[in-house]
Amino acid sequence: MSAPRLQVRASAHGVPYAVGVDIACRMKLTVYDRKANTLAGQRDRLANLIESETRFGMGCEFKQRREHDVMDEDWSVSPVTNRLRDKAWKQLGTSGSGNHFVEFGAFTVDAEQARALGLEPGGYLALLTHSGSHGTGAQVCDYYRKRAMARHEHLPKELKHLAWLSLDDASGRGGGGE
Repeated sequence: MSAPRLQVRASAHGVPYAVGVDIACRMKLTVYDRKANTLAGQRDRLANLIESETRFGMGCEFKQRREHDVMDEDWSVSPVTNRLRDKAWKQLGTSGSGNHFVEFGAFTVDAEQARALGLEPGGYLALLTHSGSHGTGAQVCDYYRKRAMARHEHLPKELKHLAWLSLDDASGRGGGGE
């Protein structure tokens, strides 16, 4: 018996489960104009800087809101983002939990890499971060996943998580009510 076939014109549809729960999850490498050996005598100081500028753990937040242009964007694109804007604002600048981290280290470039990057060859102090949207992203995904599954009840059980929404109508673009 062959597996069920699922064909969707990808350019006009979105699969919420494929987008995932960690919306805006990203890694960022910042390379500083400081020698890599800066780490040796500054580990405690750098750790204190990290701890003063971010929070770690599930539900972590700042008491005083951080300012950032992202909070001036249109959060009414979906009922979920509209409802969770204040929570997201409190968590802005936090690292969360799970596989999220902030770590200082050394970034080394050879002569060829240095030319391409516009740097001098050598070792530099670097900061690598991995963070995301915390529970807000999971709630956005869950909202759209449930909508998609309700529209495609005919899908076999093993394919329900691949239910899709059309990006050509309001339900796939955030509208259509709760």
